Amino acid sequence: MVAKIGPRWQKSVIYSWTINAQLPKMKLLGKAIEDLSQRSSLIKKAMAQRTVTKAAAQVKARGECLFCESAAQRARHYIRDLLETLVDAEIQQLYKKSAGLCMQHFLQALDDFNPKLAPQLLEVVKVQVERLDELKIDFEEFFRKTDYRFSHEPKGREQIAWIRAMKRFIGEVNLGVEHEIMERSTGVIPFYRDSERIEYLVLKHHAGHWEFPKGHVEGGERDVETVLREVREETGIQEIKLVPGFIRSIEYVYQKEKEQVYKQVTFYLAESLTKRVRLSEEHRDSCWLPYKEALAKLTYENAKNVLKDVHSFLANQPKEKVPSPKTDEPWFIERSKK
Repeated sequence: MVAKIGPRWQKSVIYSWTINAQLPKMKLLGKAIEDLSQRSSLIKKAMAQRTVTKAAAQVKARGECLFCESAAQRARHYIRDLLETLVDAEIQQLYKKSAGLCMQHFLQALDDFNPKLAPQLLEVVKVQVERLDELKIDFEEFFRKTDYRFSHEPKGREQIAWIRAMKRFIGEVNLGVEHEIMERSTGVIPFYRDSERIEYLVLKHHAGHWEFPKGHVEGGERDVETVLREVREETGIQEIKLVPGFIRSIEYVYQKEKEQVYKQVTFYLAESLTKRVRLSEEHRDSCWLPYKEALAKLTYENAKNVLKDVHSFLANQPKEKVPSPKTDEPWFIERSKK
């Protein structure tokens, strides 16, 4: 098995075991913090706080590092700011949609525990538990697909669960994946808005699947530059306005010759000022569709999820008049350069 799958198997076993060991402790901690936040008398609060301290000690790793402690001092200020701002309902909703904290910073939040911030810390714990539960499910799917009975099934995000787990537990470091193929691309969800409705542009690849425009980040390019170049090359659209405040990333795996390729695509949102499309040789068809039809047309589930996020994002934005291509404010429109 190890010879066939490589280091992914060992790392998946290690982090799957770690997550299974940590989840019950995290859930117990969450219950203890929730109980503390509901206590009113000083005696009961003191007893509940001791329970929280004991539960937190079970989550924390043993041993300390002087260098880690020095670095932790710089992060504690920002963690405290996060907890204080989570009292705001809108920020809470945004945080629930985020990846949460890596375990290192989560443990720092426990170190600086303040009973007055118990409700906010409870929200942090809930997000941690949700993300670990997601990883647990992905690991279960990964191990299932290593079984010969299910190995023919399409591979998905479960194939890179071990990478996400390593980032979750040890942060953004060299993950030791030099023997794996990694790719990074940017994509864009183009939409056109008139007085009646919003339509989204989807493209049909020669391989048969429907998708959004996307492509590799070339050397020295910024993400925005890649987005504008890909839109121009794949659709011929020159006038497009990037919408601030929306960025989503997806990860998936595909087969390239005999190698597994792990790909991350960062999607941006852009408003097109035209519906005229000139396809490149990479695609064979395109169409502008309203939300529900575009959702049904897209082939892959991760693209559908991005479109759902876009639809929700636009629904919560104030309706603005579509800018004219002849606007006197050139900064308002990102113009693709030939």
